[in-house]
Amino acid sequence: MMDKYHKRYISVKRYLHFSDNSTYDPNNHPNPKLNKIWPVYERLNKKFQDAYTPERNDINIVFQECAKFALTLKKKKAE
Repeated sequence: MMDKYHKRYISVKRYLHFSDNSTYDPNNHPNPKLNKIWPVYERLNKKFQDAYTPERNDINIVFQECAKFALTLKKKKAE
């Protein structure tokens, strides 16, 4: 059973290409590790940026609260 899926995976992988290797130049590429999927990465990144705009940075607020708590603990004297 697994052999059937593996053969299908290899067949799909063989014909699935996102970039042209003949035009690839590692010296001029913004991120050489992503060269094979760069066109897909750029398109998805653009679509996600267009679809979602955060209103405020909740992570920063949580971090600030944790930092205040840590400072409070340092000020407390050990008994």
